[in-house]
Amino acid sequence: MKKIAILFSILVVLLFVAPGLIGFMAQNQYQEIIIGLQQAGVDVNRTDYKRGWFGSQAETEFKLNLPRDLGVDSFTFSMHSDIVHGPLSPDGGLALASIGTYFKINGNPMFPEEDNKVLNTRIGLGGSGKTLIDFPALKLSGKPGEPEIQFSGADGELLFDTSFTDFGIKLNVPAFWVGGGEGQSLKITGVAIGSESNSDHSVLRLGNGKLAVKKIDFANPKSGVNIAIDDIDLFGDTKAEGENITFVGNYSLNSIVVNGVNYGPAQIGLDFGNIHAAAASRLKSEIQEIRRVNLNPQEQRMAIISLLVEVAPDLLKANPKLDVRRFYVRTPDGDVNGNLSIATDGMVVKDIGNIQAVLNKLKADASFRLPEELLRKMLGRQASQSIRQHFEMRKQMGEEIDMPTDEEITALGQDMVQKRLEDLLQQDVLIRDGEYITSSAKLTGGLLSVNGKTIPLHMVR
Repeated sequence: MKKIAILFSILVVLLFVAPGLIGFMAQNQYQEIIIGLQQAGVDVNRTDYKRGWFGSQAETEFKLNLPRDLGVDSFTFSMHSDIVHGPLSPDGGLALASIGTYFKINGNPMFPEEDNKVLNTRIGLGGSGKTLIDFPALKLSGKPGEPEIQFSGADGELLFDTSFTDFGIKLNVPAFWVGGGEGQSLKITGVAIGSESNSDHSVLRLGNGKLAVKKIDFANPKSGVNIAIDDIDLFGDTKAEGENITFVGNYSLNSIVVNGVNYGPAQIGLDFGNIHAAAASRLKSEIQEIRRVNLNPQEQRMAIISLLVEVAPDLLKANPKLDVRRFYVRTPDGDVNGNLSIATDGMVVKDIGNIQAVLNKLKADASFRLPEELLRKMLGRQASQSIRQHFEMRKQMGEEIDMPTDEEITALGQDMVQKRLEDLLQQDVLIRDGEYITSSAKLTGGLLSVNGKTIPLHMVR
């Protein structure tokens, strides 16, 4: 009996002392989760953590950027967590911590009190964990300057290990709608997200991610813009190859209708290769830090340019390459097809100031085929804009001239396009194939070949 009493006393002491010790571990793990969210691209404004003996409370505020065309002011979005320290889990068994999480918008609970805990996380004694996601439906009527939100709810799960090295997510969102002033609205339906990724000690995450969206509808009555996009499917996969990383992406959509004009289906397939991992990791980390600092747009641009100059030597020594292996869009005028591959070959930073040196160390191959009518429309818009700017500049300089009408500008633009096309066709830079225009070009060893005709680049001035 005496031994049992001693063992019982030790157990009671352990169960009393353990939660306090585990509280320190739980706080570290929570901080790792926040760091993981930041590395995934989430903009975190602040985090407050109040640690107790048997439990803790945490609050993290995020920055959300809505489209400016919605005409709404920014609002606060925060995550609040009630943490119960282990080793005993409220739902039975042993755990480092159990976390119930709810959200607030502008300081008010996003969901009714009984539905507050929408994320329920259990972190095992080893540090790995699982979060069950169960968001109920939501409707918020916006006050002046605030958006109106309707949300169908969401369900899914998160899986993560200690320090967020391995991370997996599955999330389904049937519908989401945001409305702003003057009738602006954004509606997204049928969202499915899936990702499996891992990271080392850098900020880069390797793995794959998928995003499928059934439909996106955007309307802005003030500007007369209406856009509807159907069946978006995005997939990306990042892998390590020695000191470098590679990225493969496949993107497609069924259709995009802009003010009644239909484009699609569309497909893009691209590969990024020979990306120096350490340089890319530093670039991502320091750009995130630049964005957290309160800099004006010009200062931010200068800081990023300075960073690029510092990182460029390591990025270039890996001989990065880009391959757009598939570009296809169906338009009302016909199909557009194209591809592009470009790679550096021994380029260094000092070459960048010398155009000929850059061209000598680039390898490129490109081709396209598109309807002539579409090409004429694209060139016509550019020509009309250039003509209008030309006349406006002359008037600003004090010339007494009459501004041509829109019809006259359009006619002048069409004349310019016609002459330009005739010149390019005669030079075999472009080739007419029925109702289509085609062209192909290769760059290697400082020589440019266009539709089979080689041009030494040192002769081009």
